[in-house]
Amino acid sequence: MTNDSLIPAPNKKLGQHYLNNQNTIEKICNDFDGLYDGIIEVGPGPGTLTKTLAKKPKPLILIEKDSRFTEILNNLSDTVILHQGDALEISSDDIFLKNATPESWWFVSNLPYNVGTPIMLKYLRWEKIGYFTLMFQKEVAQKVCIDMFSEKQKQKEMNSLFALVSTYFDVSHLINVPPGHFTPPPKVDSTVISLKRKNSTKIPLESWDDYERFLRILFGQRRKQIGKILKQISGVKNLEEVFEKTDIPKNIRSERLTLSQVHDLYLHLRKNHA
Repeated sequence: MTNDSLIPAPNKKLGQHYLNNQNTIEKICNDFDGLYDGIIEVGPGPGTLTKTLAKKPKPLILIEKDSRFTEILNNLSDTVILHQGDALEISSDDIFLKNATPESWWFVSNLPYNVGTPIMLKYLRWEKIGYFTLMFQKEVAQKVCIDMFSEKQKQKEMNSLFALVSTYFDVSHLINVPPGHFTPPPKVDSTVISLKRKNSTKIPLESWDDYERFLRILFGQRRKQIGKILKQISGVKNLEEVFEKTDIPKNIRSERLTLSQVHDLYLHLRKNHA
């Protein structure tokens, strides 16, 4: 058992906030229960979630940058495999070639707010990870899970992060977490979201980089008409034909597009690319 008096103080530079509410911990740790064969946790810190995760009869891989927690984490369970390092620098080979590799992994993390989005986007590309349970600052979570908005507001919230993630994953809201559920309390509200990888997608995972570049252009000026935005993409031929075939008006703003329309635009533009 871990002696709480020996736990290192949270490091502000690393965005560390320790969960202290057991109901929230249980809710997170029971997400997707029974659907995965192995667990990856990023940023476990003193093992707030890990203590519960380690009770599951599954391989448990931890990725932790802060070396102060090495002894605590290694002593939690024999099922723990600890990778000391930056989650943004570790490769899939480091994880999947050096360890027993179940077919389906669950990725869970109380993500540091300052690097939460880059970490998420890095690991979403790892096809072996079928499930994600991620904590974000509430405003970031809403960009990924626009169903958190009212129906009226949702119509104006389409954005590149939602379009990218929702192309490959079913996204749902799990739980809101108030500041008081952390030590120290952050200055913002937090939200946990769940992602389940789709069995089939209109845009293949190999096209991720190209699709992500397209989305950055499309949503770089969300309130600008898409006809003017898409003229910025070099090498595109017959733009008028693209609008005709997709039945999407060129004067619509990207924030008003549906996910299906975003897919149609990308696929037709790629066909018409020189």
